[in-house]
Amino acid sequence: MLTLTERSCDRIKPRQRKFEIACSGLRGFILRVLPSGKKAYYVRHVVGGRDKRTRIGSTTDISFANARRRALEILAEDAASSSLPQAPL
Repeated sequence: MLTLTERSCDRIKPRQRKFEIACSGLRGFILRVLPSGKKAYYVRHVVGGRDKRTRIGSTTDISFANARRRALEILAEDAASSSLPQAPL
């Protein structure tokens, strides 16, 4: 496992197929690397009982610190909404 940092994200090289690297320091924070060399930050979370990946932004559009902060916000929102009692149907 790798704790993603700005430096580690810059050093990761593309492969033949797209791949993702999950951060061991912040569960759910992911860097996706495409064969073209493009990289983007994602957050993996559960929405309505289903696994979902939400794109935060490209490494060229958003800084590492802002992407990590946004991932924390998304994960905190999910934790807060899942702890609320559900209204009966």
